[in-house]
Amino acid sequence: ACTLHWTSQAAFTEAFPDIELRRDLFVIDRKRFTSAGGVGSLDMMLEIITGDYGAELAAGVAEWFVHSPLRSSVDRKLMPLRLRTGVQNELVLSAIAIMEDAVEERLGMAELATRLGVSPDKLERNFRAELDISPNGYYRRLRLKRAADLLAHSTLMVRDVALACGFASMSSFARAFREEHGHAPKAMRRQ
Repeated sequence: ACTLHWTSQAAFTEAFPDIELRRDLFVIDRKRFTSAGGVGSLDMMLEIITGDYGAELAAGVAEWFVHSPLRSSVDRKLMPLRLRTGVQNELVLSAIAIMEDAVEERLGMAELATRLGVSPDKLERNFRAELDISPNGYYRRLRLKRAADLLAHSTLMVRDVALACGFASMSSFARAFREEHGHAPKAMRRQ
C-alpha cells in the first residue's frame, strides 16, 4: 500500500492498477514509507518518533516545527471533500463522492439519484442551488479534469485516457475536452 500527492493519484492508478493506493496523508507499509506531500512527511516522521521514543518527544519536535498537535489516525485523511469543494449541502457532497469513485464507469444521473435515495429532479435542484451547475455538468467537468491530469502526468495514449474517464468514443472525448479546456487533448502532450 502507498499514498502520494493527489495530483498524481489518477495517473498512478492507471499505471499501477495492482498497487493499493490509499487516500491517506501518509502510509507506513512494512519497510515502505510514503506521504501525500510535505506536511504528510512531517506527520509520518512524528508517528515514527512517537513509536520509537514516545509522544512527549514527538510533541516537542512538532512544536519545534510550529506544527499542530499530533493528529490521530482518524485525522490523517487527505483534505475532506467539504473543504476541497466548498460544498455544504450533504446530498451534493454524497453525490460528488460517488462521482469521484465512478469516473471510469460513466454513471447515469438517474442511477446516481437512485443510489442517493432521491429523485433526479431533487438532485438537479440541489446541485443548481449549491454549485449553479447540473449534476451531469459537474460529473462531466470532473471526468475532464481527471483526463487533463492523466494527459499531463501519464504516458497513456489519448484513446486510453478517454476510456479511463468514461468516454465511449474519441470524438465525444475530443469535443468535450476542447469545450472545457480550449484545446485538443493531444495539445496537453505538446506543452
